[in-house]
Parts: sequence; C-alpha cells; structure tokens
Amino acid sequence: MNQTPAPARLLVVEDERIVAFDLKQKLEGLGYAVVGTVANGLDAVRDAENLRPDLVLMDIHLEGDIDGIEAARGIAESFGIPVIFLTAYATDDVLQRIQDGIAEGFVVKPFDIRMLHASIQTSLARHRAARNRDSTTARMRAAMRAVEMGTFEWDGATDAVLVRGGPAEALGQAWQHGGEPFDAFVGRIHWNDREDFRAWFRQAHPTGTRVSREFQYLRADGTTTLVRIVGQFEPGTNGTGNRFMGIAREVAADAA
Repeated sequence: MNQTPAPARLLVVEDERIVAFDLKQKLEGLGYAVVGTVANGLDAVRDAENLRPDLVLMDIHLEGDIDGIEAARGIAESFGIPVIFLTAYATDDVLQRIQDGIAEGFVVKPFDIRMLHASIQTSLARHRAARNRDSTTARMRAAMRAVEMGTFEWDGATDAVLVRGGPAEALGQAWQHGGEPFDAFVGRIHWNDREDFRAWFRQAHPTGTRVSREFQYLRADGTTTLVRIVGQFEPGTNGTGNRFMGIAREVAADAA
C-alpha cells in the first residue's frame, strides 16, 4: 500500500508578525508543514538546529545581532539546510553578499504565492538530487576501496585536485589534507608526461564524455608509478565551472 509522502517542513524567519502569520497560513494551505516562525537571526539558527526543517524561508533585513544573510550562512554551513531569501528590496551590496552560494535564491516581497511555491519545490528537488549524488559518490568510494581503486576529483571553481582511496598513498601525503592545487599535482608527474597531461586536462572536454589517461607519477622517494584515471567532466555546482569525477588506479610501478 502506497503511503502519502510527509509534507515538506519549513521554518519561516520574518520579523513582521502580520507577514509571518499570513505566509504561514498560505504555506499550510499549499500542504507544507510550517514547523516554526521566528523573528531574528539567532532564533533562526537555534530552531534550524533543533527542528531540522527541510528548508528555511529567510527575511534578509532582520533586527538583532545578525541579519538574515549571516543567519543563512550559519544554517547552510552548519546543518546543510537550503535557504530561500525573502526581501522587500535588495541593494547592490546585499546582492553581492548573497551571490556566494549560501542560499538557493531569493523572492521579492510582496511575492506571488504560486511563484514562491515553485521556488520551494525547485529548491527541495535540487537539494534531494544533491543528497542522492553524495550518497552515490560515497557508495562508489566504498566499492573502489574494495578493489584497490580510488576516486580522482577536480573542482573547476577552486582548481583543486583530490584523490581518495587506493592510490592515495602512492600519490603523496597531500591527499590527506583536503586536496591541493592542480599545478602542484601536475608538478609531481614525471617530466616525460607532465606537459602532455597538463595540455590534455586543460583542453575543452564535452560534458559527460568519458575520458581516460595514463601517466607516470614521481613518488617522494624518487621511484615512479604508472597511474590511470578514468572519468568524465561534469557541470560545476552553482555555475562555478566544471568538475571532473572519476576513478584512479595504480597500474604498475618500478624502482627507477
């Protein structure tokens, strides 16, 4: 027997009581569960931690020690809960502050409840997809460990490379510290392969196209190991460039 999915749980942060009450009624009329309404940033962070809503609707301009943007940053970074800003106006400096990826977007007041509903549904769907993607990546890493493979990741937003799992020890201790710059990684590829690898990786690869490459890598003790990476380039998150996700495996080693 199919069960009706539980309604999405929302936390409303709005310092105008009448607006908050009206918004709560309209959201509940759409089938959402409003688990709380608060009027300042500190209470928003506290209730986000205690109630763990699926999404927070956050007024930007709040009275108190922290405004909505700082509260949203704390909620997103500490609890991984998506936030949508509600604002009657947005100056250039406010727009600059909210462009760092801490929120899913913003809706200008007075808002059309249908548009807000669409924004909430889009944000919830995007967040579910991200959680599923993270879960899939975790399962893949577990499988790679079982067959002595590792994951090879490059983030176009930071130009950082990270290897986890099987070949990480062969590729140096830097992998234990959250990755390192792409150029630092390339600098340890054997000089016979270094520039060819750099040129290959930097060229435009169509999104979703599977690629592979082998290269000789210099260990700290001066020996070399042959490594193969296989994966594909993907769109980056929040429009911040490309990503590469794949697997890495040590193919052979010598004592040269």
